[in-house]
Amino acid sequence: MNKIKGSIRISILITLLLVLAIFSIAYAGSVLDQGQLNGSPAQVNYLAWISFGGTPGEVLTEDGYNSLTGVNQGYQEGTWRLSQANFTNPPGFQGAPVFMLFGGLGADSGNIWTYNFTLDIAVSTTDHGTVGTQSTGTCPVMLQGSQDGAGKTINWSGTPSQYLIYRSTLPSGAGNGASNGRYSFVTSIASGIFTYLDTACPAGTDCWHIVVPANGSGVINGCHSEESTPTAITLSAFSASSHVASPWVLVLGVGLLVIIIAAGFSLRKRSKIAE
Repeated sequence: MNKIKGSIRISILITLLLVLAIFSIAYAGSVLDQGQLNGSPAQVNYLAWISFGGTPGEVLTEDGYNSLTGVNQGYQEGTWRLSQANFTNPPGFQGAPVFMLFGGLGADSGNIWTYNFTLDIAVSTTDHGTVGTQSTGTCPVMLQGSQDGAGKTINWSGTPSQYLIYRSTLPSGAGNGASNGRYSFVTSIASGIFTYLDTACPAGTDCWHIVVPANGSGVINGCHSEESTPTAITLSAFSASSHVASPWVLVLGVGLLVIIIAAGFSLRKRSKIAE
């Protein structure tokens, strides 16, 4: 009898430790920032980056937030959301400088918004309210490209300016042919040029690209193009994107706890019958 009770206590303790471990993984670094934009645009894309000057080495797009559930999840129903955990190396320190640039789409095309803030990791969620400095600007348009043994060629149209090329090599994980919204800087293109051959992406390699206007000194000053589609036949990479508090984590943890507790009561009931 005492052995059975001891086994039940140990099982429950192990389950609680597993649940805590699951939640610690899910919430580690999962700082969420959210807000609305001045003018309440119906549809926008965005870039987010952390930089102490110069050209950012990595940017996140609106597709990076909850990419497992689909594209454009970073801006839904008038609210933008950004999880700093989706950066390859989340800053994880108080006061990290975050820069965001939003581009209007559809009826809001021709407008851009900028908003900068410092990261507050002391709270899990920061609601910034209605923010953003609005100005004019259009997003470049990604055109048909190609991919062969020499690499992947991307073409785009837009106003003459310097353009920054960013590449993503990880799919969203949703099986929708989209990237996970995390892009690394590749190179800059001089004003007047609207094509680029990426030799790191030959045929058979999954690569997504976006192009971003800059001011000639590598400083982003415009909204990003939509991502180019991969021309590879299959998606071979696995998404390593981080997400904030997936509900499946909660379901798994609670379900496991219920099963173990139920098993414990069953063992206890059997022990009483045996007596």
